[in-house]
Amino acid sequence: MSIVIFPGSFISLPIPLEYPPSAMTADSSVIGGQTYTASASDTFSVSYSPFKAFNKSIATVFDRWNATGTGTYTTTNITGWSGGSSATGSWLQIQLPTAIALQYYTFVQPESGVAITGWLLVGSNDGTNWTRVDERSGQTFGTTEQIQYNVTGAPGSFNRYRLIVRSGVATMYEWRLFG
Repeated sequence: MSIVIFPGSFISLPIPLEYPPSAMTADSSVIGGQTYTASASDTFSVSYSPFKAFNKSIATVFDRWNATGTGTYTTTNITGWSGGSSATGSWLQIQLPTAIALQYYTFVQPESGVAITGWLLVGSNDGTNWTRVDERSGQTFGTTEQIQYNVTGAPGSFNRYRLIVRSGVATMYEWRLFG
């Protein structure tokens, strides 16, 4: 993408790429010769496996990740989070083959009442030390509505992104990352 500043002068802006670039078909999927891995703290059943949040489909009610709601994530290694240094909640994670600086992400949620309403998004390069990337609360969704969330600030580049559900129902039709 280029923007004309004055005739004959251009500035090139990088166009964010989507991660994963195409549909995942299993929790560990090779796409374009690179491995993408989806995981979660808990899953209601194999019909709602973590990769379903990255399969680029909302054709059936099974095209989503759905947690039992009993899984928890606790750590003392979150930096830059206003809530302190630890968080609990069911979580969904994507591990990318390379680190990216997340610019924005989108969700497709089933509908208000059965959707995530609050979350903490963290990033890591080792799976142990996490950095706050984004935090939201009081979110609402229409039926299968896609909403974009911009990442403010520059928390860094990470190869793992973990969405920790803080409130609402731990379910996700589609989670798309752009960086």
